[in-house]
Amino acid sequence: MTSILISGAGIAGLTLAHWLRRHGMTPTLVERSTSLRDGGYKVDIRGAALDVVERMGLLDDVRSYSTDVGRGDDRLRLGPQGREHGRRHVRRT
Repeated sequence: MTSILISGAGIAGLTLAHWLRRHGMTPTLVERSTSLRDGGYKVDIRGAALDVVERMGLLDDVRSYSTDVGRGDDRLRLGPQGREHGRRHVRRT
């Protein structure tokens, strides 16, 4: 098996490790941080990214962590641990 070292356990490093393992390689991730962050910027997954997430078998998990919650035109943004982060009104044209 081919061993590959990946520097950085961010979204790109984790995704790369997933695909390398799926294709029979042995990825090793190294990360400078001593722990995972429990916050950060929201990742917007749509278009072609949805296809990739589905092929990874993670679509249901990703949908379960959705942070854009609302009814009609009102949206509530949730931050870490589900705390309210902001509200907005979406004007549809």
